[in-house]
Amino acid sequence: MASAPTLAPLSAVDAITPAFHRTKAQLFQPFRFGRWTRLALISLVAGEVSSSGGLGNGGNFNLPQSTGSGGGKDKFLSSVASADWTQWQDYLPLVVAAVLGGMVLLIILIYVSSIFRFILFDAVLTERVRIREGWRRWQYQGGRYFLWMMALDLISLALLGMLIGIPILFAWRRGMFTNPGDHWAAFLVGGLVILVVGGALMLAGVMVSFFTRDFVVPLMALEDVGATDAWRRLLPMLRAEQWSYAGYVGMKIVLAIGSSIVFGILNLIAVLLLVIPLLVLGVVFAVLVAALKLAWTPVTVVLAVLLGGLSLLGLMWALAGVSVPSAVFFQCYTLHFFGSRYPRLGAMLAPPAPPTPPEAVPAPA
Repeated sequence: MASAPTLAPLSAVDAITPAFHRTKAQLFQPFRFGRWTRLALISLVAGEVSSSGGLGNGGNFNLPQSTGSGGGKDKFLSSVASADWTQWQDYLPLVVAAVLGGMVLLIILIYVSSIFRFILFDAVLTERVRIREGWRRWQYQGGRYFLWMMALDLISLALLGMLIGIPILFAWRRGMFTNPGDHWAAFLVGGLVILVVGGALMLAGVMVSFFTRDFVVPLMALEDVGATDAWRRLLPMLRAEQWSYAGYVGMKIVLAIGSSIVFGILNLIAVLLLVIPLLVLGVVFAVLVAALKLAWTPVTVVLAVLLGGLSLLGLMWALAGVSVPSAVFFQCYTLHFFGSRYPRLGAMLAPPAPPTPPEAVPAPA
């Protein structure tokens, strides 16, 4: 039986063409709407939609709050001005609970996003887009990835806090804040040092997160190891081809800028097309509030926030659908670049050729 072919390491430029062909084959040969919508959901939850640069365009639209004449806005402002704000003190525990619940929800969303990072990798690699099965398969590894990334964030925040807090504490104990004008040179030098070192720390954290997402995740998925062990296997690869990986980072930045321009325009068009139904929903909500003579109480505010959140979620999903080609392409680009250096991944990208049939033996005369 023929062995799996060994791929020659692809440069950052050479990996573009196979990534483009793989993206086209997965999305358009043939086109399947259900598959497309599932990929949109996966890329949205995994955090890949932001690479298109268009998601932020839709988040600033608050057009439904206007009914055309400005009367709705005036009524809302007057109701807020005339409200008895002392009664809101009774809802202080509810507000605190809402804030804590929001923090817990954020952590849960980051955890879910970590698992969907593996689901996206598996979907593009195997061309099987199965969310429920992927959740069961990758929950453990996604949890390990989540814990590692949370630890990285906490360490980064602690280092930045020490970098800023220690000089401030030193200056305060020396009484430098009493007469800051007499110590302007020390403040200037200290500020520059904090800026340079802090920038270097932030850049290092971004690069570690970047390499973890692109290269550690495949190692974790295929080797069934944790993030720390995956980093131990990645570091020799990085040292052996420093300039190749640097070129990958630079090329991905260039590609991300181009993708942001193209899909930013497409997302803007999609947002403009969605303005009309959003306006209709806003008018219907305003009419219902006026017809039922509802006042702006905590209950109605919560309902408005929930409706706004559902509308925003629908808008984000629609924009994710527009950006599916971008999310799939960048995942394919990573697979082909790294797969040409990581044999196990490369073998899955280029499966072994079928065995050559034996040559026909001529029949005796």
